[in-house]
Amino acid sequence: MKTSFILLWILFGFNSIEASGIDCAEAHSPATYALSHAKKSLKADNFDHQKYYAERALEAFEKTKALIENCGCQEALNAITQGSENLKKAAEPNDWDKGRFYVKKAYADAQNLISSLEMCTSGKKQTTFPDDEYVSDNGSDDVERLNEKKILDQQKRLKEQQQKLLEEQRKLDLELEEQRKLAEQREIARQKELQQQIRLKVKAEQALQNFEKSITELTEILGCEEAYSIIQDSYLRAEKALESESLKGTKRYYTEKAKEIARQALNGLEGCAYQN
Repeated sequence: MKTSFILLWILFGFNSIEASGIDCAEAHSPATYALSHAKKSLKADNFDHQKYYAERALEAFEKTKALIENCGCQEALNAITQGSENLKKAAEPNDWDKGRFYVKKAYADAQNLISSLEMCTSGKKQTTFPDDEYVSDNGSDDVERLNEKKILDQQKRLKEQQQKLLEEQRKLDLELEEQRKLAEQREIARQKELQQQIRLKVKAEQALQNFEKSITELTEILGCEEAYSIIQDSYLRAEKALESESLKGTKRYYTEKAKEIARQALNGLEGCAYQN
């Protein structure tokens, strides 16, 4: 009697699986891609790469959703819905920090998606008994023990996977913190360099002014107003112009201005010499 009952139970479970069509295990591959691309987006060191991998992760979420809708794993669908919303915001952010904020949320959603898939996949396997060894003289007692062992094994694998994801998260957090510190150091160094450029600007423009004044006095003494009119050129700049160049570029600018003033003055003086 027990044997007949178990055979009916096995047949019912088999028919249920056939009716579902697609097992949630098929969604693991695109879900893994979603997790991988979300991680790459977080680790990106420029705006374009961050947006690119966020869009790739969104595509992987959508592919996963199409498979999960056929196997009925609601928790996984919830994770995909939240992750997709976050990735859409990450793909078109107003600024870098806001993009990283939504990518980080989507990365957590991808982790939850994989955990949910593991639970749903284990739930399907618990109702499948393909081998005749489950039918024995002990009847349902053997089935119960084997089923309990499968649940424990599945829980162990799930715990190991969650631990691995936590380790990856900690590693990613450390990498992000290191990137933040490097960016902060670069910003401090840039501000120091900008202050040097501003000091150089003030001194160089004062020196050029004195240089021009000396040439003016010389042209007046020599009666060569033509040389004076030639050197009339603007070399004054706003401090904002320094932001788009390095200290080396600022030095080059004022060096070229000094050479240009001298060259024009010499040309003018040479013309006066032949006239006089």
